[in-house]
Amino acid sequence: MRVISDDKYKEYSVLMSVYYKEKPEYLNQAIESIQTQTLSTNNFVLVCDGPLTPELDAIINVKQHEMGDSLNVVRLAKNGGLGNALNEGIKHCKNELVARMDSDDIAYPDRCERQINVFNTHPNVSICWDTVIRILHCGFYHAFLLRKFCCGLYRKCKKILVTNA
Repeated sequence: MRVISDDKYKEYSVLMSVYYKEKPEYLNQAIESIQTQTLSTNNFVLVCDGPLTPELDAIINVKQHEMGDSLNVVRLAKNGGLGNALNEGIKHCKNELVARMDSDDIAYPDRCERQINVFNTHPNVSICWDTVIRILHCGFYHAFLLRKFCCGLYRKCKKILVTNA
């Protein structure tokens, strides 16, 4: 874990939601990409949006063993959608800065460190987005697209608004 000295922000939470249709290997890769950050989190909030498959639960159990108290699993009784899951999850984030991850995202190893540095050098910034490489699999064709989307670090707020774009 790298320590940022003399800066206001040194800790951040990670907020992720998962539901039963997610592929277990994607969830595993997403969590591992946070585990290997150059600046580790002390608060990873994983919201289970309704009951999950045994395969997804197995991944979560392994990660709970690996991450200990830094992984906070919040289980919702029924699937209420991404917005509801994130709004419940933000209540469990203990740091002012919250890194938002989807359960099929893979973060670059220094993503969170770079984004926290933005907050430390630009105190008026509330949202920091990152460039994402999206890989689409279409038969034998692989298209690589660069676009900006919800892979950001936010100052903690009361609600997260999510639209189905």
